[in-house]
Amino acid sequence: MTNVQVDLQNAFIKERLAKVNLAVNTLAALGLTVCSINIEATSPQIKVRTGRACEQLESAITRYYSDGGRRRTERVAFVADCQIRWEEYA
Repeated sequence: MTNVQVDLQNAFIKERLAKVNLAVNTLAALGLTVCSINIEATSPQIKVRTGRACEQLESAITRYYSDGGRRRTERVAFVADCQIRWEEYA
């Protein structure tokens, strides 16, 4: 990698981390627990533990699927340009 490529990669990572930091602070203020973070996707992805505080997030996307005979619902909302994901069991 050239120095320019390294600088671009560092800038990319810093930008993603700044978005994630803002999102995590917002989620913590709502009382949500962060389980995992992925900054490699187009929008950083943050998985949170399902709880009553998830109701405060407006889900932009809802997906229904079966897993081992159990119906599950995956919801995705956006906070600070990050995808916030959680699952619910029906």
